[in-house]
Amino acid sequence: MTEFEKQYYFLKRAKLESLPYPSAFHESNEREYWKSPLPPGSAPLAFHNGQKRDNRREGIQSLPVPPDVMFEHGNLIVRNHVRNALLERKVTGLFMHPAWWVHDDKSLYEDYCYIGFHEKFDCWDRELSEHSGQEEDADPTDTEPSVWSYRLNARLLEQTPLNERLLFVMGGCFAGDLVCHESILPLFHGGENSGTRAILVADY
Repeated sequence: MTEFEKQYYFLKRAKLESLPYPSAFHESNEREYWKSPLPPGSAPLAFHNGQKRDNRREGIQSLPVPPDVMFEHGNLIVRNHVRNALLERKVTGLFMHPAWWVHDDKSLYEDYCYIGFHEKFDCWDRELSEHSGQEEDADPTDTEPSVWSYRLNARLLEQTPLNERLLFVMGGCFAGDLVCHESILPLFHGGENSGTRAILVADY
């Protein structure tokens, strides 16, 4: 194990029934916002809780206010203070667009930002990690194996400027998770209204 496994965290949705599941309104969905950056100055994206009706039917109460951080199909919807902090740190590999959130009580929140990722960052060590590619019957053509225990590629991370590896989606594996450096973890996790859980890479 290297020092990097103790510096990085996997970010996931918190295990809380009342957390909303963001869903784009039809007009926003038609813009295919997840594929590439939208034109600067174009209308904000608009989202709502896609589980609202099901939650009510099951007796799950809504949160009084929406979380500061929400997951949307592997990408993020965050409050503007999180967005601004990422810009200050010159985090690369992201594209952003203003977003609105319509909460379950129909309150409108205009201080959100959608964050997508240009590409994934493949930085896990094939030799030291435990993954399906090591099995005897593994498909040699499978370029995205399932990973059960991660060890990071220390040489690659050392050669990569910090701002280029502060926040990224893990590449080269099946269903890669969002990865966050310890220096910006407080932006996404630990607050009263974060909506996330964090797993140290060393403990994964």
